Amino acid sequence: MNIMRQHYERIIVACAFLLLFVNVGFTSTAFSVYQSYLVELPGVGNVGGSFIVTIRTLVALVCMFFTGFYFTHLRPRLGFFIATMCTVASFILYAFAQNMGGLCLASVLAGMGYGFGGMVASTYLVGNWFHGKVGSVSGIVTMGSGAAAIFMPLLAAWLIETYSLSTAFFAEGLIALVIALAIFTFVRSTPYEVGLEPIEPTQEHSRAKPRRAPRHPKEKLSSVHLPGASYVSMLVALVLLGGVSVAGYNYFGILLTTQGIDPAVAAILISIAGIFLTLSKFAVGIVCDRFGTFAGSLLFFVLLIGALVLCSLIGKGGVPEAAFAAVILGIGMPLGTTGISLWSLELSSPEQMLKTIKRFQIAYAFGGFAFNMMPGILSQLTGTYRTTYEVLSVMAIICAAIVLVVYARHILRARRAFEARHPHP
Repeated sequence: MNIMRQHYERIIVACAFLLLFVNVGFTSTAFSVYQSYLVELPGVGNVGGSFIVTIRTLVALVCMFFTGFYFTHLRPRLGFFIATMCTVASFILYAFAQNMGGLCLASVLAGMGYGFGGMVASTYLVGNWFHGKVGSVSGIVTMGSGAAAIFMPLLAAWLIETYSLSTAFFAEGLIALVIALAIFTFVRSTPYEVGLEPIEPTQEHSRAKPRRAPRHPKEKLSSVHLPGASYVSMLVALVLLGGVSVAGYNYFGILLTTQGIDPAVAAILISIAGIFLTLSKFAVGIVCDRFGTFAGSLLFFVLLIGALVLCSLIGKGGVPEAAFAAVILGIGMPLGTTGISLWSLELSSPEQMLKTIKRFQIAYAFGGFAFNMMPGILSQLTGTYRTTYEVLSVMAIICAAIVLVVYARHILRARRAFEARHPHP
């Protein structure tokens, strides 16, 4: 038990991973496997299928506005459990729903699980336990939703074909229940609850006595106040990034099929993008820890912009360039998860951490919601989805410019503050 306590941060990382695996993976990234089956249900159809997803997205966005109140009035451990139980209840209800009303109610519960138990919850938990370099930890944690996107569709498809749609929903609900109980059992909101202190970059795994935190200013960006104008600029950038990430990834398959690529081949390319997306979530954290968040963000913004440009250039039946675009798109997309997690932790003081995490996630979610209809409208006007990726490329360039300028100025601000506190003799 003492060994477990000494290394309890590993259990916390696993719990944060599971939060995203269930509350984001089950309800969002892996849910697309059900869409083709839901639209075939009586009274649902294509419009109803889209409406079911829209309800979940809207409810999740609304819930994010109240995460501060939620975690202030509930112990985070209990809050995580309740949110995950909302996801459990949603899949059980999906399994037994007989009409559109039941499916919509299930989507409301799924949205609550996503909003209260998703990125805000996992980032908040990581921020409580780890100070300083959190890139590697955030990368591991955000792989949770990607892992669900790889494995759960395979399980769901097999259960649907072998048994029924209801069986697949019910099975995911049971898996989510087991994970919810594990989270409630092992989560501790802060390290102080098990007699430990937050993990600092210089600390070893064994913490028999407190270690001194590093003094280099790049390790303590959060110790310097982020001016209001920079804060607002980051929110604008995250709205743009939300639109780029949600529309850019969700409409990739439609882009491929409308460019004459066989649906089976398109499905393989989407899976390839998902694999690289999952791996890259961890890679973003490693790179940002090794070279700094500014340099890491610059690198992955270049990859993301390049991927969007490649998508806009895919020709009729262009499988080779589509495959290359799929790989680069998967590598660049984690800025919308790992990237935001790092930015929100580094650009906020410990006192403002939860508020900043919440606001950054709300801005990102709003961007995804606001720009979700844009590809369909542009396709209707121009006759191709390639136009969407041209627009998304411009949006990504603007987003990158804002984030990098804010970071560069904040690094300079932190360096000056450090030199003022520790003048050279």
